[in-house]
Amino acid sequence: DGHEYEVKFDKLAVCTGALGTTFGVPGVDEHTFPLRDATHAFRIRERLLTNVALASVPSRTREERKKLLQTVIVGGGPTGVEFAGELASFIRETMRKAHPEACADMKVTLIEANELLGSFDGSLRKYAASKLTQGGVDIVKGIVQRVTDGAVELKDGTAIPTGLIVWSTGVGPTPFMSSLPFMLSKGGRLAVNDRLNVFDKATGEVCADVFALGDCASNSETPLPPLAQVAEQQGKFVAKLLNAEAREGGFRLDESASTFKYLHLGSMAALTTGEAVIELGKKDSGGSLLTMTGISSWLAWRSAYLTRLGTWRSRFHVAMDWLTSMVFGR
Repeated sequence: DGHEYEVKFDKLAVCTGALGTTFGVPGVDEHTFPLRDATHAFRIRERLLTNVALASVPSRTREERKKLLQTVIVGGGPTGVEFAGELASFIRETMRKAHPEACADMKVTLIEANELLGSFDGSLRKYAASKLTQGGVDIVKGIVQRVTDGAVELKDGTAIPTGLIVWSTGVGPTPFMSSLPFMLSKGGRLAVNDRLNVFDKATGEVCADVFALGDCASNSETPLPPLAQVAEQQGKFVAKLLNAEAREGGFRLDESASTFKYLHLGSMAALTTGEAVIELGKKDSGGSLLTMTGISSWLAWRSAYLTRLGTWRSRFHVAMDWLTSMVFGR
């Protein structure tokens, strides 16, 4: 409600996350939907259902229907790929039965400037692109130049008419980050050292009692992907430091304390129903220790997702929701 107050601290950990970066593309803030939390998902669902209702009006022309029922997703990372795959499955499995007329004109387009799932093994990237295409996703390689109300314009001059644009490209700063008296990295996130301490914006000195973790933090010397496992490992690292300090009875952390080292456990991304890609670990040469595809990887992805939910109650509800969706539809 705008009310301001102060909270004193001995130690501070900034873990406020980040926003999707727009890369300065005109029209992104005004005409696209981000996809980073549950609130965004509800807004996207509402717009999608509204477009289906609007397209069902008898006076609509075929071109107007196609525009309303085309969804464009910008960004070929795990979030964009998973949303494209889930939406394609929803159209194929549910909309075909519930609204066959609308289903005939529904289309999913995924735009990526470089490679789909760029951090994954090359064989998995090809597999994902193939399965998405088979599932009904139109993959377009291009750079978005401008977004307008109802269209995405690419650098090559192509204009893609659409009723819903989902923007899922990387991470960028938030107004809160920019308002803090700490140094920012090149990408606008909070700059941290190898112990996750921030730097004073005025003096450039290390703030030994202030940490930044997760998507809001960036170390230019050892950049890390915006993954949940990164934030989880950083949280455990800072907790270990603070607990060690508390046991020793000191006020400030020892400058010789161990530095944060990220251990990449693997990456996974769901595609369409029954399809996913998983890579576990990294070789010294840069490749993956183990890769999985197909139904086994899809089941492993769902199992891993359930383990990350906070309570058994949540796990039960999500598992039952998946089961009822498979049996009775969404």
